[in-house]
Amino acid sequence: LGNLAMIFAQTGRVEQAERAFERALAIQREIGNRRSEGVVLGNLAELHRRLGRIAQAAQAFEQAIQIHREVANRRFEGAHLCDFGLCKVGQGDAGAGRRLWQQGFGLLVQLKDSAEAERKRTTMREACAKAGLPPLDEDDVGEQEPGAPATG
Repeated sequence: LGNLAMIFAQTGRVEQAERAFERALAIQREIGNRRSEGVVLGNLAELHRRLGRIAQAAQAFEQAIQIHREVANRRFEGAHLCDFGLCKVGQGDAGAGRRLWQQGFGLLVQLKDSAEAERKRTTMREACAKAGLPPLDEDDVGEQEPGAPATG
């Protein structure tokens, strides 16, 4: 069901995606599958982020990352840390966003998941360009405000 939700999200069927994610999350919680619960929760958080529901996204990312750490799901911890970093950028906190994104990217690199790491880099660069910020993998992002001229 979580995979179906991803397909709905990728094909622009946002309402169906959200319903499928929520149903999948309820099922995973009901059967006690914490690993899948964390994955679905993080994917739902990313949908919220992409829809501009930043507060909902941040809350869901925090929960998902906590679960990933509990069950030692390092790949999704890395992926969702990157996404949570972009969420923080959306909240206007580029410094926290940078730290989270770099931590997640570092995990993906350490796990030798170069394909996911590059997808996260591409998504991050697009989000930073849209926010008027330098990429989070550059050292000079600091506490720059969104919309300020890029310094890199």
